[in-house]
Amino acid sequence: VVPTAWIGGSGAGSLQFTRLPADGSGAPQERTSAVENERTDLSGAGALRLTGAGSLARGVAALQYAVDDEPTVAGLVMNACSAPTKDAWLPIGGNQAGRLGRVVLSNPTQTPVTVDVAVVGHAGEVAVKVANGVVEPPGDRVVVGIGDFDGSLADAMVHVTSRGGSVGVTGFDVWMTGETPSGAAA
Repeated sequence: VVPTAWIGGSGAGSLQFTRLPADGSGAPQERTSAVENERTDLSGAGALRLTGAGSLARGVAALQYAVDDEPTVAGLVMNACSAPTKDAWLPIGGNQAGRLGRVVLSNPTQTPVTVDVAVVGHAGEVAVKVANGVVEPPGDRVVVGIGDFDGSLADAMVHVTSRGGSVGVTGFDVWMTGETPSGAAA
């Protein structure tokens, strides 16, 4: 989304979209003029890298969303897309019955990145909720499950750090009733 009023100058610009992993399909075509709002649906697992240049780089923002429309669950989950980082804190997870936390990592670089994911509660890092040394291939997406939390982790945070490059980080929770999906939140 690039609001026309935010674009500074009259120079040329472009927005380029790349599907990650590279063999994924459905990336939008390159844009060379501003649009107020645009929706592009992507299917399957993967990420989208958005790169703005010139006059179209200013004010670029994106939103990711998922729609569940199943017999056991219906709903909408949305997250703002953020710039890749080497250090992120996520307020996901909780101690409600059936709630499972997941961290989605996207590596937009051309080199592997090593990522550590840790759940941190009042007493510090929780040893059984740590995934250290997750190697994320270049231009790929990895989902790290952090599972469910007990009562002592009701307000815990998830800390994500990377070495060798920055990663896109998103967190979300799903609720399960046994093996049946029953809800989601970002």
